[in-house]
Amino acid sequence: MSKVREMKQDELNQVMTIWLSGNKSGHPFISEGYWESHYDEVKEMLPSSTVYVWESNREIKGFAGCLENGYLAGIFVNPKDQGKGIGHDLLTHIQAKYEVVSLHVYKKNEHAIAFYKQHGFLLQQEKLDEVTQEIELEFCYTR
Repeated sequence: MSKVREMKQDELNQVMTIWLSGNKSGHPFISEGYWESHYDEVKEMLPSSTVYVWESNREIKGFAGCLENGYLAGIFVNPKDQGKGIGHDLLTHIQAKYEVVSLHVYKKNEHAIAFYKQHGFLLQQEKLDEVTQEIELEFCYTR
């Protein structure tokens, strides 16, 4: 039985493993060292947001982090479990909770862009991420 629910504090290490592997596989245009260097910072910040996990048989296979204002910091699915509807379940859960959802995605991440567009997100603006020197797109969904 699978379900989307809020993360428990003792699941943070599992979630961070998915965060790191998901970023490395989803952003091959950014060095793996970039993600590794931000690991501790994200691990410290993550509990201050609302984190929804997708769980099946007591195993977390994906998660999404949201801020109170409906900003979606990211959806991450274990690379071996991608393409099974986990991201869809997480995103539709968030869309039901927040009237407006916004997010940023790298322009080179074409798979993610198509995913968000398929779920009703509209492009708002494009800008350069000064840290990675990659173009980032801002998308917004309104229920």
